[in-house]
Amino acid sequence: MRHREAMVRDKERLAMTTLSGPIARRLPAAIAGSFLATALIASSAGLALAGEGPSSEASPIAPPMFGFDKFKLRGRLQVDFGQIGAPSALDDPALGTFTTIRRARLGAEGEKDGFGFVLEVDFAGNDVSVEDGFAYWDNGTFRIAVGNLKPKVSMEEETDDLFSPFLERAAFTSAFEFEYTIGAAASMHGENYSLHAGLQSTRSLNHSAASDGYIPSFRATFSPKLAGGRLHLAASTRYRKKPTEDGRVHYRREPQIHNTDIAFVDTGDLGVRSDLFLGVETGAFFGPFYVTGEWGSLKARLSEQPRSKADFGGGYLGAGYILTGESYPYDPRSGTTGRIVPDRPLASGGPGAFAINLRFDFLELNDVALGIDGGKQGAVMTGITWIPHANARLLATYSRLRVNGGPFAAAANAGNPARTRFGSNVFGLRAQIDW
Repeated sequence: MRHREAMVRDKERLAMTTLSGPIARRLPAAIAGSFLATALIASSAGLALAGEGPSSEASPIAPPMFGFDKFKLRGRLQVDFGQIGAPSALDDPALGTFTTIRRARLGAEGEKDGFGFVLEVDFAGNDVSVEDGFAYWDNGTFRIAVGNLKPKVSMEEETDDLFSPFLERAAFTSAFEFEYTIGAAASMHGENYSLHAGLQSTRSLNHSAASDGYIPSFRATFSPKLAGGRLHLAASTRYRKKPTEDGRVHYRREPQIHNTDIAFVDTGDLGVRSDLFLGVETGAFFGPFYVTGEWGSLKARLSEQPRSKADFGGGYLGAGYILTGESYPYDPRSGTTGRIVPDRPLASGGPGAFAINLRFDFLELNDVALGIDGGKQGAVMTGITWIPHANARLLATYSRLRVNGGPFAAAANAGNPARTRFGSNVFGLRAQIDW
């Protein structure tokens, strides 16, 4: 099953990247060095990357090449340093200090006469995987794509991970498995709305063994003007029939940082015939300030208990402010956020851009009536992002987690079986560059 294979790969990677003792004590200096290297690259006029300028869009596609009207090589590198704290009673090797390459991708994109392709391969960890890998047709209003795609749900998911205010997206987005699979999607947009629909199989370019299930999804957004800013309203849904080959699904979430060998909230393997996600979104964007929120509910039809549906849910409420005054980049034609471009980048002698973010994140993977104790996790999250160049970011985040129940509750409260709550402090740093 693909979930077990992924966990084995993550454990192998963790064995290589989780460090302790003298090496761990030197890690902050090593990470600081990578941050400095990123900043030096960003400040080098000779190596200046595409994308500098007033636009908040991604790096522009290069001039014609290989017969395409537009063509460019693309890639990204994200290096993370993290520390996960927990009660001393939890003696797990996945806790503590670690460093990892979160993403290391190379790819290309091209377009001719409205027809194009995007291909990006991730080399992080011990495996090579295809992320975005699709062909498309786009006439400026309508777009059709076929290939390795994600379902059309959630502003967090539809926004590129390069532009997330925190190291990881909201907890519910990974717990509910919004994964890449093979299929087709169509979308259309106007000046203040968008409609997106997809129909995918449960097979992926990265997993040859999969069920013969299917995944329809739909998302609609509306972004009217409001007092000089924009209001964001959206709803989305995704349905999965036969989500895995063996009928087992594992809903879980890491503690706000990518260290997938441990999850404080985890249902364990469940027999699932199908599941249905429903989500709502709201937000407001006024110059350098934004506030956003989402809530998602997932109902899983269980195979081991006929006519039984497990109910899970999660969401977040967050806000942020760009201290250096740039407008927060929101696109009303897609209902997503984009790239912050500094008005005074480091390469031009300026400070770059600085943004601060605050978020409350919540996830519940319990269903008391069905005896499922996956746990509840709430997180108060803060972060600051330095953007010396449009294509380089340095992020620092801190999360205070409160967990109730779940697979680690008993071990965390050893000697006090009546207690089911425990806390965790999670600190993360990221150096990121893309082109």
